[in-house]
Order: sequence, then structure tokens, then C-alpha cells
Amino acid sequence: MSKCTIFVDDYYNRMATFGDILNFGTYQTPRRGYNPNPYFDDFSQHILNVKKSSKETDLSERSKISLSFFLYKFELILDFCSEYTICVMPSSEAGLQDSGIRQIASMLAEYPYYANCDCEESLLFTFADVFVESLEYEVDYLIRDGTDVLHRTKTVTPKHLGGRRGDINYEMESLDIIEDIIDEDLIRGKQVLLLDDIATSGASLKAGKELLLEAGARIVIPFALGETWSYRMKGRQIDV
Repeated sequence: MSKCTIFVDDYYNRMATFGDILNFGTYQTPRRGYNPNPYFDDFSQHILNVKKSSKETDLSERSKISLSFFLYKFELILDFCSEYTICVMPSSEAGLQDSGIRQIASMLAEYPYYANCDCEESLLFTFADVFVESLEYEVDYLIRDGTDVLHRTKTVTPKHLGGRRGDINYEMESLDIIEDIIDEDLIRGKQVLLLDDIATSGASLKAGKELLLEAGARIVIPFALGETWSYRMKGRQIDV
């Protein structure tokens, strides 16, 4: 099995190779049936805000806070001195649609690695520092933006509106990879971090992983911001 070097902590790299869906915690829906869900918490609200941010022309303060909330979590665990591509699961609508998780992936791919400085000491620079620091260091971007790789060929019914759950074949029938992007070597021979906002049955992420492996990815690590309470214990949570 190919070794994963996407995460700073080798424990997470070993965990990732087990094939389970990694995530930051349990997502609780706002309601259970007709009643409010007493377990709906701030973490779950942040995920909802990320999902809703795709529909906002100008991001609300709430969405910005939630995007930053998860960006910071990724900052703590990702190795920005390792080479890999970040892809995202597309929304349920056909084509390439904007989404909160897509915005997070694109922003992570914009973090620079400074080639002639000590990586362990420098780690991350804030976006505000990038221009000033680039005057002193040779800037490179080791993380590739693969947010346009996967797309829907047809619209599917969202899971929370009664869409089919747990059917990987059904998911794969509605997904495809843009061939021109494969030719750019974004995927072939690369490590891929595949992001989604919520894992319920895990079928979408598993279907996306299968397509990326078929396209030549060396290893694909599926990662959701949260797993639904009904899916808990099937994924592996990273508590940061």
C-alpha cells in the first residue's frame, strides 16, 4: 500500500491508509423528524454555514467565520511541505457548482511553501504575510488545486431530500473526471486529498475515490468535515 504523507502527524498518515473516511467530528442535523434536535451544536452549525456559503454572492460574516473555523483545523493537521492534490466532491447539481467545501480546498491550495527556508520552523504564513515574505523567500506551491477535477454529469437528488443513500454505483453513474485536467498531471501518480462537507453513508466519497484511482492517483484519502450521527464509528475522527 502506498504511503501517505499528506498529514504532519504520522499517526494520521497511517490512519488514512486504512481506507476509512476521516473527519473532524459528528454532524447533528438541526431537527429529528418534526422536533428540534437537542444535540445540534456549534460544530454542526459551522458545517451548515459552510454548505450555505455556496449560495451567497457576498459571504456573510457567519459564513466567513465557519470557513475560517475549518481552515484553521486543516492548518493544524496538513503537511504544507508535502506534494499532493486537493479535490472535492461536487454538489448534487450537474456541472461544476460553487460550494463551501470547494472554497476551503482552493484556499488551502493557495498556502505557499518557502523553498529555501526551514519548513519545520516556518510551517505556515498568513495570507497577509505572503507578499512581504515572498520578497525574501522563493515561493512554491506544493499543494495542487484539483477542485475542477470531479463534476456531476447529471443532477441527483440530495440525500437530505430523499436521495439514494449508500449506493456507490448510483453515485458513479452521475460522476465523471474532466480528461483535460488528468492530462495536466494533477492526478496521475499523485496523492489526493478528497474533501466533502458531510459523510452520511460515505457512498459519494467512496465513488469519487474509485474514479480518482482509476484516473491514476497513487493514493486517495477521503475526508469529510463531519460524519452524521448515524454514520459515526464508521469513519475515523481527528480531534483538533
